Amino acid sequence: MLQTSLTNQLCRIRRQLRFRQHFRNIAAVLCGLSLSLCLLGLWESAFTLSEPASAFWLIGIFLLSSIALTFLGYQSRLRSGSLSQLAIEIENAHPELLDRLICAVELENRDASPLTGLEQGLLEEMQQKYGNQKTFFSEAFQQQYTLKKTLFLLISGILLLFPASQFAFFRKAQYFLRDFFAGEPSGIRLSVPGREFAVHSDVRIQAEITRWENQAEIEIRESGPHGSNRYRQAMHLQDARRHAFTLYDLNQKLHFRVITPSLRTSWQELAVFTPPAANSVQITTLPLPYTQHQKQTFNAFEDFTLTEGEGFQLELDLPEGVSARLQSDPPLTGDSMRIYPEKTARFQVVLEDIAGHQTHCPPFTVTIEPDLPPVLEVREPGQDSTIKPGDSLLLHIVAKDDFGISGLDLQFSVSGGARQKLSLFQAGSQSAEKEHEHRDIWNLDNLSLKDGDILSCMVIATDNREPNAQSARSELFFVTVRPDANMMESEGDAGGEQKKADISDLLAESKRLLRLTWDVVTEQHAIEAKELERRQFELLRDVKELEIEVRRRFNQLHEESQGMMAEPIPSLFKQSIEFLNAAAALLERQLTEESLQPQELSLSALVRLENELLKNAIKSKKQQGEGDCEKSQEPSEQQQNQNEQNQQKQLEQNLKTMKDSLKELDSLLQRQQQLNQESADATTLPDELAKRQENVRADTQKTTDKLQALPEAPAASNSLKNAGSEMEQGRDAFQESDLRRGNLHGQRAHKQLLQARRELEAALRQAGANQINKLADQAARLSAAQAQAAEKSQERAASAETSQDKELREQQKQLQQATEQLSQDIQQVSSMLEEDYPEASQALRAASQQADQRGLRKKQTRAGNALLYKQFEAAAKEQRDAANLLQALSQELQASAEKLPPMSSEDLREMLQQLQQHADQLEAAARQGSESRKRQQFQQIRDQAAQMLQNAADPLKDPRLQQIVDDLRTPDGESSSSEIGEKTMSLFKAAGAVLEEHLARFMMQNKMNFTRETIAPPRKYKRQVEKYFKDLGSE
Repeated sequence: MLQTSLTNQLCRIRRQLRFRQHFRNIAAVLCGLSLSLCLLGLWESAFTLSEPASAFWLIGIFLLSSIALTFLGYQSRLRSGSLSQLAIEIENAHPELLDRLICAVELENRDASPLTGLEQGLLEEMQQKYGNQKTFFSEAFQQQYTLKKTLFLLISGILLLFPASQFAFFRKAQYFLRDFFAGEPSGIRLSVPGREFAVHSDVRIQAEITRWENQAEIEIRESGPHGSNRYRQAMHLQDARRHAFTLYDLNQKLHFRVITPSLRTSWQELAVFTPPAANSVQITTLPLPYTQHQKQTFNAFEDFTLTEGEGFQLELDLPEGVSARLQSDPPLTGDSMRIYPEKTARFQVVLEDIAGHQTHCPPFTVTIEPDLPPVLEVREPGQDSTIKPGDSLLLHIVAKDDFGISGLDLQFSVSGGARQKLSLFQAGSQSAEKEHEHRDIWNLDNLSLKDGDILSCMVIATDNREPNAQSARSELFFVTVRPDANMMESEGDAGGEQKKADISDLLAESKRLLRLTWDVVTEQHAIEAKELERRQFELLRDVKELEIEVRRRFNQLHEESQGMMAEPIPSLFKQSIEFLNAAAALLERQLTEESLQPQELSLSALVRLENELLKNAIKSKKQQGEGDCEKSQEPSEQQQNQNEQNQQKQLEQNLKTMKDSLKELDSLLQRQQQLNQESADATTLPDELAKRQENVRADTQKTTDKLQALPEAPAASNSLKNAGSEMEQGRDAFQESDLRRGNLHGQRAHKQLLQARRELEAALRQAGANQINKLADQAARLSAAQAQAAEKSQERAASAETSQDKELREQQKQLQQATEQLSQDIQQVSSMLEEDYPEASQALRAASQQADQRGLRKKQTRAGNALLYKQFEAAAKEQRDAANLLQALSQELQASAEKLPPMSSEDLREMLQQLQQHADQLEAAARQGSESRKRQQFQQIRDQAAQMLQNAADPLKDPRLQQIVDDLRTPDGESSSSEIGEKTMSLFKAAGAVLEEHLARFMMQNKMNFTRETIAPPRKYKRQVEKYFKDLGSE
């Protein structure tokens, strides 16, 4: 062990020195690495490195650091030296050893040759003295590779490494390496519609940049005969991080890649090919003969329109090796194809060559327009007409079709007899007319119609569609045969005590059920089974209800007449009931069409019954009138004056009664509407509804009783009676807990109340007009009398006869008194009309004041004074002036009558509601149907609206409404259906605003507040109306 103690110590020292050197090398390399990374990060922040460059530099720095570490380690091994060199270092630190340590170390490591005594002694001395002293060896190397410097380098490297890893280049390198090993780039996501395109195609390239800078360029490399060409283009930002670039007219193969400051894709190849193409294209339409359409030929893929049932022939001239496929249902192939599409469809031809290259030809749309059934309008007669035996009937019918009307027939039956057919028009071999208007007199002599007969008629129009023609029928309309008043008076049977009865509601319900039956018959094959079953059930239910009501009405009349009803009234009631029972039995077996005849027979019995009741009513009235005439005496002149005053007072009282009744009607309307709403919602108990309905009926009866005594309001009184009858039936239904039937009668009662209000307003307006006209006539008579007095005064001026002087003065005095009375009457009538018709009232006052300002009374006074002083020439002049002023007053009074509103507020409301319905129909038509169908429906709606607005334009004398009517009737030429719809809607809005303006003025005049339930307030359309008429003016 002593032999190796010095060598062991030196080996230990050498290991320690090498460890320190390696540790310092690592610290130094780490510090250099961190410093290099920081410098690279600063460089990248200033000049931006791409992900590949960042990865390259990062890998390079790590490789260089590894190489440096290896080199320093190798150098450290070389510098650590041999044991002799370490001994020399110790000798240099301890010169007192005098090279003895070096000699001892060399002697220890000498080969196995024996030592001399001196050498052995030296070796043992050095081993014994220094062999176990570790500090002796360490002290000589204490200053080499101090720990402080090494730790400083190590800590500096670690501290610099952390911020260096936060630079962007570090993450860029990470992304690059991750994508490299994953084999898929993630920084740029390319979207290319393909890799092979037809020559001259436009190719849109999209790139989504998922990280780093949100800017991109596309680098394109093209190869040509003169070498390759490379250039860059900026891509366009589409949204948040999506960029796009379109290559237009691609005509050769090229390569591209997308580049950002930090990213780039690999090179992508786009190849081109010559697409297959047809030498020529020909599309030929195959029209149906009856449409009279001409064949159309297209040499390109274009949109076109066919009528239902028509087809087209597609012919392609294809080069060899190219096939064609038509994308349709089912797909067709070949170069000649015949297609009969059943509905509007989009077609596209796909060409394909041997290599599988495809060309999608431009798509084309074939619009299939249906062959619509005819449109029929019966203008004359109306739905319910009345004629006398021997009369003829005007038929005015217009039928329209998109291709032609082939026939027009009138089907009718007389009092429930067999249905007959009258041909009104047949196209025959001539080309069918698209619009046919039939206007002719229907001679009814051959039908031998008699009193009480009823014609139930409908018109059927047939178009020229082949092979199966389409038809349209009109609503069922009725023509009732009634005798004239003279015949009724002569035939009326006064035998037995007869009670006046009104069965017009029964007639109306019977006609409604007949129309409903025809609707079910004609539509039963076009509706679903559940809907058909529902309609048949409702029809059966309503027929039974009508039978019950007829029976109830008969029993009621029988009780009121105490069984003294004369024939044929009881028999007619029984016939109607029997036929209704027969119709109900057929409906229960779902024999809807067979139930038509008994229903018509029942209606015929009701018509004859109504005629009998009318005859008896006229006869009774005539007898009463004769009795009154026997008691009358010729009244004296004083009595006549008194009668006139009494009539005036009675008229004033009647006007007041009508005004009060109008207010009562408004209350009744509101109460009935509220009751109808509650019964429809079933929110109130039936007993409570019955009680309230009875209260409304009782109040309605009170108003009816007041109006019955007024000769000015017979129509309103009759409507109120009908309303009361409906309320009574509704009350009975509520008592039986039948809310549905009670609500039905309530709705009918509400309609009758509305009708009564309109009629009462018209009566009030007419009464005011009569009063004003009476004043105007009175002024005209005074003017004539004053002119006659002027002539007499002029004659007296030329004569010496004095016998008539007193008479002339007395006559002028009476004229002055009559003029004064006229002025008072004007003021009285003006006050009477002020509340309801303020404009007319103001016009009356203005006319009276104008006459006073012109000196009417002064001239009459001066004429009287001139007559008193026998200045007949001057009197005649003043009298002529007064006559002229009275004539002017008469004309102004007549003009004031025009200030009365020509229509009632309810009429205006009803027109606004009809206008809203037309607007709803217009919107519904715009959402469905083909172009031609839309145009046809639009025109029909416009015609109906124009007729309705014409009925308002005439009485209102509003040029704006007349202009709108003219525009609605003006054809729109080649305008599209959307343009026609928009224009029509603007016209409707303008018309609504004008009607609202008149209604608002009327309501303001009457100082009443009504809730408006129409299309819009006038303010909403004010600007539109102004702009509309401004545009008309500019045109």
